[in-house]
Amino acid sequence: MPNQLDAIAFMRRVHMRLSALAEVVATRSETPDADHAFDEWAKCLGGHLRAMESIVLPALTGLGWVDTGNEVRAAHVCAQAMMAELLSTPPLHPQYEATRTLALSAMGEVIRVDQHLVIPQLQERMRHSARLLLAAEMQLIETLIPEDPAEPEPLA
Repeated sequence: MPNQLDAIAFMRRVHMRLSALAEVVATRSETPDADHAFDEWAKCLGGHLRAMESIVLPALTGLGWVDTGNEVRAAHVCAQAMMAELLSTPPLHPQYEATRTLALSAMGEVIRVDQHLVIPQLQERMRHSARLLLAAEMQLIETLIPEDPAEPEPLA
């Protein structure tokens, strides 16, 4: 398969997409484009968190990796909790802005631990062919990533 991404390249693409969408979400604009960006960001982050918890982290654990201090899992669980709280908070609620800020921060922490702790473990513990298979499984869950991360999907 030409241009098939391995798990590391796929994760980096997801991180780029999340960061691009987060910039729009952080503007606090109340436009249809901002609403669309928020929806895409929530779906993309939810898909990424699910893929990490159900595919990537179990695969690494199966290869002997131990999340020392539970830093990776803690970041992912915190992001899941913050997203759940944000999605259940009405936009006009007094705590909405603070909750959105915390959710964006939690997403940033997920990206940080993925880049600094998970990706190096994938490089060290998995062959390229295994990372290709892992990426294929991740793509089944994370279906909202555009073909070219340098050109995010237009916002309506």
